[in-house]
Amino acid sequence: MHNKNIPESVWCSKSGNLGTIESAIAGRRMEWTKIVKTKIVMKLGLPVPAEQAVREYIRAGATVFSVDPNMGTSQDLDDLYTAVQQASAAEKAAVGILLDLPVTNDPLRIERNISSTEGTLLTRIDRALAVGAAIIAIPVITNAVYQAIWDLARQHPDVLILGKIASAANITDCPDILKTYDGLLIDRDHLAREIPVEDVPEVEQSLIQQCLAAGKPVITAGQMLSSLMMSSRPSRGDVTDVAYAVVSGTDAVYLSEAASRGGNPAGAVAMLNRINNKAATMLPSEPPLLTQQPANDSITETTATQAVVMTRQAQVKAIVTITSAGFTARQIARYKPQVPVIAVTAEPIVAAGLQLSWGIDPLVVASGSSREAMIQEAENVLAQTGVIQIGDAIVVVAGYPFGQAKDVNNVTIHEYGVYE
Repeated sequence: MHNKNIPESVWCSKSGNLGTIESAIAGRRMEWTKIVKTKIVMKLGLPVPAEQAVREYIRAGATVFSVDPNMGTSQDLDDLYTAVQQASAAEKAAVGILLDLPVTNDPLRIERNISSTEGTLLTRIDRALAVGAAIIAIPVITNAVYQAIWDLARQHPDVLILGKIASAANITDCPDILKTYDGLLIDRDHLAREIPVEDVPEVEQSLIQQCLAAGKPVITAGQMLSSLMMSSRPSRGDVTDVAYAVVSGTDAVYLSEAASRGGNPAGAVAMLNRINNKAATMLPSEPPLLTQQPANDSITETTATQAVVMTRQAQVKAIVTITSAGFTARQIARYKPQVPVIAVTAEPIVAAGLQLSWGIDPLVVASGSSREAMIQEAENVLAQTGVIQIGDAIVVVAGYPFGQAKDVNNVTIHEYGVYE
């Protein structure tokens, strides 16, 4: 997502302190430029990459950057967030920041790794959330440290909390986990140590399908394209591994840290994007979920389902959904629609979180925009990129009365440029 009006300097205050995603793009339209289907999560570490390097990763297809809040010093983390923010502004792209907490049964050990002068893991996470981190992945392990992190994250209602699935118990408990968390991160490396390795592909597919049924995003992680650490071309096994996750329906794939630290990290992102796009052509044109009852049978879920059905019954070129929290867009994403989906929102952090959802392109508009203005913004960028022409039909999904409805309850077909 892009915003041609954002100056680089808006990300940081004159004192050099970090700004926020909100301060950078509040009230400014972000320009939609391309269809991104399966999203890419890329881990950033030390040494802190230069802004130009992060810009190259964004151009190559990265939509979410992952950070371990336990690494380095607080200054290292601030420098990393600044690099991401400035690169995002320069590329006019709303990327998401994911805080990825390590899997351990002794989180106090993590605390001991942080110097007393550096504060605590909790203060680091609080800092990251304050500057606009939109997603946090927490291992589903019962202990006081992770519970405190959970409680802190829940104070930010628009932040997505993902359950990190890393044990046999997590697999069994997945239905209950999905009732509590906003989505999943499948940590296949840890799972392979907990269950027979030959069971991992089946478990991976099952977890993805459960997320799709619940309408919640899922990241598949674990040694993706790790062969690029030693070679300029991925192994055939790596390519097949990525394609399997995409065809299984994952929302996002997590580029291996080894690949991102190889000789050409931007090239690794681009290769992952190529594989994703090719594998997406193998997805079924009629997802089985479309014939099933919505997970919670809510008005919003039913409306989202109907919107996707309409794209298959009429010559519809795109879906435009107006969303305040991202829920409607995520319900649409689970059906893997074959047309572009523009999620219009006035909340920048919601837009950043939607960078994790399959096929959703967020468009940030000024707070207080009318329904008609939001639709027109979406139509403008669809027309500018050649997706629609005068007379083409789009499906519009929104709540009615606009700004007052508790549920998204209205779906209509609108012809671009045709007015009564």
